[in-house]
Amino acid sequence: MKAEFACLVLASVALPSRGQDPYFDLVRLEGAHCNDGTPAGIYVRPSAGNESSREPWVFFLEGGGWCYSLSTCESRFFKDDGRMSSGFWEEVLEIDDGIFSQDCNENPTWCNANHVYFRYCSSDGWIGTAANTDLGYSFEGSIIIDTAIEKLISGTATMPQLDPNSSKVLLTGCSAGGRGAMFNLDRVVETLPYTKALLDSAWWLDIPPHQNSGTWLTEQVVRAYNLHEPNIDQTCLEAYGEAQGYNCYLAEYALPYVEAPAMSQVYQYDKALLDIAVRWDQGRWDDPDLLSYAETWRRETLLSIDAVGYASNPNRSVYAPACNDHCSGHTDYFTEILVSANGTMLTLEDALALFWSGEQVIAIDTCDGFGCGEGCNE
Repeated sequence: MKAEFACLVLASVALPSRGQDPYFDLVRLEGAHCNDGTPAGIYVRPSAGNESSREPWVFFLEGGGWCYSLSTCESRFFKDDGRMSSGFWEEVLEIDDGIFSQDCNENPTWCNANHVYFRYCSSDGWIGTAANTDLGYSFEGSIIIDTAIEKLISGTATMPQLDPNSSKVLLTGCSAGGRGAMFNLDRVVETLPYTKALLDSAWWLDIPPHQNSGTWLTEQVVRAYNLHEPNIDQTCLEAYGEAQGYNCYLAEYALPYVEAPAMSQVYQYDKALLDIAVRWDQGRWDDPDLLSYAETWRRETLLSIDAVGYASNPNRSVYAPACNDHCSGHTDYFTEILVSANGTMLTLEDALALFWSGEQVIAIDTCDGFGCGEGCNE
């Protein structure tokens, strides 16, 4: 399948002194495993503020596709073993874009947050509980999240202690990580009640692909559902039944059963999904047939957003640029793309700050034309 990308700068450097810097330290998680059985891990960077224990926490779930069969898992391991094993992970990551920026002028809400980067090595959209499957791989994404939270509550060498009774947490992630935030949000809230979510580019649709597509999303989720032993929300599972529980992988069906506050960042022409739908990754949308399909995709995206019922649920917010791109929260798009909400132009950083403060945000581009949103990379 087409990979989902979370572009980061990885640095193998000597551990710097603490203060305002972009460096995250690796904490390995005993009892939670990557696909190949090596220990899973998180990267942590404490707040640079004077009272770090009082600052918000950002839990970012890395994205990057998945695998759902022996052939797709073997191909994934061959192409990027770091997505399935921690054996060669760096001890330090350098991350300083978007929500991770420590520039309080451009990122005032999150510049002094305690940041935790959940490295993705389970290849399951952060929903699996399967250890030692017949394929020879484990899929423990949901277990990794639970284990990491337990570790942060018990304490690490460099981070303040996560307090279930007072710590405020933003659970977010890109693509597969955004879906993981959606899948796990209500369960995380059971342990950390002051948790909200930003679901970045997590909006998978149940619509037919273009005629030239390969393995389509719905087929992928059916196969993943039967492999990963997913930790699916029980209310969603009861609604669709065991045989069709795979529907709970798709945002348009799953999100109505998520109770905790969540804001969705939805590209109306999501690049990663359209690339899968048409097997077209060259950015050439001058073909009339492909452009027609892209406009159908946009219409279905907007209809599915409306069907989720944002207007009637104060716990739901949405930020939907008319761009052909994928993921914003950890990129410069966090502060560059603009969408109107009741006549006020908002960046994603603006919208997220309002949502975090308790306001509902409904910002949906209504301009005409492919990639017509303000600030889009088109």
